[in-house]
Amino acid sequence: MEELERFAKEEWAVIPQETCLKLVQWSWAQEDPLLPFSEHLDHENNVRLKWGFDEVQRTILFELTVNTTGWVGFGFSPKGGMTGADVVIGGVGPSGSYFTDRHAGGNAMPEVDQQQNYQLLSLTESNGKTVMKFQRSIDSCDKDDLTITDLPMKLIYAYGETDDITYHSTKRGTKELNLLKYMPHITPPNSNFFDITMVNFTVPAKHTHYHCKVTKAPTFDAKQHIYRIEPVIKNVELVHHLLLYRCPPNVNEELDVECYTSADAHCMQVVAVWGVGGGNFEFPEVAGLPIGGNSGEFFYRLEVHYNNPTAIEGRVDNSGLRFHYTSELRQHDAGILMTGLAVGPGYAIPPKAKSFLTYGMCDTANIPKLLEAPQDLQVFAAMLHTHLVGRKVRVGHFRGEEQIDLLIVDENYDFEYQEVLNLGKTKTVQLNDKVLVECTYNTENLDKLTWTGFSTTDEMCLAFLIYYPAMELSSCTSFPDSAALHSAMGANDTASWLNIMLSKTWNDTTVNEYQQIVNTVDQHITVVDTFNNATSYKGKLPELKVFPPAACMIQWSWAQEDPLLPFSEHLDPEHNVQLKWGFDEIQGTILFELTVNTSGWVGFGFSPKGGMTGADVVIGGVGPSGSYFTDRHAGGNAMPEIDQQQNYQLLSLTESNGKTVMKFVKFIDSCDKDDLTITDLPMKLIYAYGQTDDITYHSTRRGTKELNLLKYMPRVTPPNSNFFDITMVNFTVPANQTHYHCKITKAPTFGSKQHIYRVEPVIKNVDLVHHLLLYRCPPTVTEELDVECYTGVDGDCMETVAVWGVGGGAFEFPEVAGLPIGGNVGDFFYRLEVHYNNPNKSAGRVDNSGLRFYHTSELRQHDAGILMTGLAVAPGYAIPPKAKSFLTYGMCDTANIPKVLEAPQDLQVFSVMLHTHLAGRKVRVGHFREGKQIDLLAADENYDFEFQEVSNLGKTKTVKLGDKLLVECTYNTENRDTFTWGGLSTSDEMCLAFLLYYPAMNLSGCVSFPDVTSLGYAMGATDTA
Repeated sequence: MEELERFAKEEWAVIPQETCLKLVQWSWAQEDPLLPFSEHLDHENNVRLKWGFDEVQRTILFELTVNTTGWVGFGFSPKGGMTGADVVIGGVGPSGSYFTDRHAGGNAMPEVDQQQNYQLLSLTESNGKTVMKFQRSIDSCDKDDLTITDLPMKLIYAYGETDDITYHSTKRGTKELNLLKYMPHITPPNSNFFDITMVNFTVPAKHTHYHCKVTKAPTFDAKQHIYRIEPVIKNVELVHHLLLYRCPPNVNEELDVECYTSADAHCMQVVAVWGVGGGNFEFPEVAGLPIGGNSGEFFYRLEVHYNNPTAIEGRVDNSGLRFHYTSELRQHDAGILMTGLAVGPGYAIPPKAKSFLTYGMCDTANIPKLLEAPQDLQVFAAMLHTHLVGRKVRVGHFRGEEQIDLLIVDENYDFEYQEVLNLGKTKTVQLNDKVLVECTYNTENLDKLTWTGFSTTDEMCLAFLIYYPAMELSSCTSFPDSAALHSAMGANDTASWLNIMLSKTWNDTTVNEYQQIVNTVDQHITVVDTFNNATSYKGKLPELKVFPPAACMIQWSWAQEDPLLPFSEHLDPEHNVQLKWGFDEIQGTILFELTVNTSGWVGFGFSPKGGMTGADVVIGGVGPSGSYFTDRHAGGNAMPEIDQQQNYQLLSLTESNGKTVMKFVKFIDSCDKDDLTITDLPMKLIYAYGQTDDITYHSTRRGTKELNLLKYMPRVTPPNSNFFDITMVNFTVPANQTHYHCKITKAPTFGSKQHIYRVEPVIKNVDLVHHLLLYRCPPTVTEELDVECYTGVDGDCMETVAVWGVGGGAFEFPEVAGLPIGGNVGDFFYRLEVHYNNPNKSAGRVDNSGLRFYHTSELRQHDAGILMTGLAVAPGYAIPPKAKSFLTYGMCDTANIPKVLEAPQDLQVFSVMLHTHLAGRKVRVGHFREGKQIDLLAADENYDFEFQEVSNLGKTKTVKLGDKLLVECTYNTENRDTFTWGGLSTSDEMCLAFLLYYPAMNLSGCVSFPDVTSLGYAMGATDTA
């Protein structure tokens, strides 16, 4: 208990004035937040591209900086060359700047487009650099422009030394980037790296050679996470791709041999992959490749594919991979799963084919047959791989026999540009889903069959999926059933089939006939684990569809939304007061824009408890003599005093059409004793306004709203949405101070599973309804009921699925999770519990309050759940009177969860609602691991009974199995003369934290209660009496 108290005090201590870092210059505009992404397009770092986009407005903004005083060109290419390219050329010449939208038909000067769809914003030249800033629509309706898709695209650039636009010589290049799904690089603390490479290996003088080196990785005492993989390529014209496999424990000796000729074949768990044309790969912040510590000490096999078409002799190579790692562990271990067509003999691609399709399938329903506790795959990146005749690669995603997505696509595959690509958002492959890899080949110029195999002149059709949480999986692939294929082609055995294939005249007709046979024969679908154990069964290939693109947009709207202010909330129910904000935690500044429906004065600020006492406010407006704006502080319910130090900076203040708009900036941390620091916890925002510029009492034009400004999660409205209500129906509230009423009812029936993405209170008597809870009942509850809670018959329904407290508003789930209902979740009854707080004992009040649930058929990555933690609500716990600060604790030890669930998982906690009654003053949730406190999961240092809301943590926090959670509640009973007991009444007390998390488990509560016998003995009592 002391450790939690010490941790909390250290965490929330007020920084002394003399140690506070004082910044004297505002730096809000030093970085352009319209351009958050950045890449150098060339190895020499002469060409830098910055970009940002607005997918809602469908616009994209670029800033190209080139180390030249001549012309510069930039654009998009279907295959990386000039043919079909969509480009812009610009510069600053003797007569001024020039800028044109063009298209290329081949290796000649690109022609100027009839319709100029790129808009130049600025073009400057200084200090040997040309900077060109321009924008365009993501979707273009011009036949000469290319649409920017959310798939990888090949960007091209070129530049000259002068403004004479002639041939660029070597000053040009290509880089493949996914502009709309780009993930920025980061460098975590405590970082280092190690290399696994070939050592002075002499490359054989033959077209294709796969060489393998089995070696032990460095030893680490504690587990590390690899966060970046970087190629170390010493012979760029020879090294085609690299793979690193982890070996099973029975491989314990080093080896340096040609691949697939000896014991190296035992090492089959892919942990890293790189292809020609690729660069570094950065893992997302939620995942890393594990190495060391409890991950064990393993040997690894480095496989290098050397492509040496001119049979160069005597070349020595030291290529391999560099692994950047950190001791700052991430939420998940990452893994790589090889999917597609199994690489084996017996699969032929016919010659003279314009577009021949090959398929490989992974049926994840087989994974549980091999692993004890498999989980859904959260796929965040992939590398697609074919050889020379590959033209397209698509990965389809199927659920319940229907295609739900294209996991990743490259419509213009290039053998010379292979890279691990972030999907931009995590896509969930659930167990029982199917993943279908489709490769399109062009063999028009070939006269012989192309076989699957390892040589560059052979073919492959693979997709390496990078996912979390890691499982002991190596591959999930398929291969056509040979006997079925031979029989369908009229052959009795392999020899006769081979004779048919070799003697056939291949043309459009025969290629199409063969294509139909390959598509319809049974497939052997095989899953292999890291120890080379396998399970296999036969199945059929599903049909892959390509989803149509969205309609193009042709109107410019880049400036309609200010990206410096991405977050927005109405502070009042009538929508008269709107706050927009954005912040820069690195610069330590926060920007606000307050819009109020008035032509009088407006006030806004922060309050410790929601009232005026101790509040930090600004007041401004536009009066007869011009604008006014002051930074103030309040000592009570009186006019706030002007601060000696003005720490809010006014940027603009306008009044028009009955609205006042005030835009201002301040530091997140303030060194002024009269200002409040903006923390990453929920804060109470206050507002007020008048009808004139005479700053007098605001009457009812004021209010409070609790928001977590630094961890805010924007709301979304997904497609295919609807809602349903679960409410009381004409319930007459008893004339008691406290009444808990329960209604058991069946939820609507849905043919397929839905996800609830928003829970909204429906409050008909705001002065009576204190909080609402919705519980899911077990299948044994099959009848409706309408009774007082906790009287015996309603107690079976205890799995919390929704929660609301007085002062709270609608709660929005993050885009990665939703509450499941319907479909395979089943049809359940639910118990709505309403706590009526009726201190005046009003009689005859009829209530229809409850909850509204917005749902969608567009399923999210995870099912969400709610876990009740803290002090169990039960008789026998007493809080003494006359206490200034009495602490109560309730603990959840997650080590007990596996004792009641078969396959429990870590909890990814994203939101919380803290709950006490009238005497509660503070609530903290401590997070402990291996006996040490590692975090405060949530905290409210100024708890208010009248303001209880589900608050987003802003970032997901992982509670691992074995961790402990400690809920600490601080009570003040100075004005009470009798004991306060734990219980349901408003005058009783509770100490609870409702944790919203994913993935959902069949959990209801994880609570504690003092051992009554031990408590009695410690106080000198022999029994309860």
